[in-house]
Amino acid sequence: MSGYVTNSLEINNKAGQLVVAMWKDLVELRDYHVWLNDATHDQTYFTSVGVDAATLADLRAGIGDLGNPTNGLYAVAHGAFLPLGLSNYFFNAKKLSGTTYAG
Repeated sequence: MSGYVTNSLEINNKAGQLVVAMWKDLVELRDYHVWLNDATHDQTYFTSVGVDAATLADLRAGIGDLGNPTNGLYAVAHGAFLPLGLSNYFFNAKKLSGTTYAG
């Protein structure tokens, strides 16, 4: 047989890789959310490094939707928050990845 061969080990390994990648990404998003909202990172700090108020608001909203450990996707994935209805956790985050990103 030529070409790519799929077997049980490959299927299991791929599933594990995807889960670990998602887990790590959520942790990175949580950590970045905490960093963006740390008291030392106020508007004065962000202005000094070239980030204007509107951009900072987009960053905090987008990363917060995904990485907020209280009510973001991170919290939902860890069983710490139950949304009250339909939730689009990419509503704000899509602004950070381009206006045409549909996921």
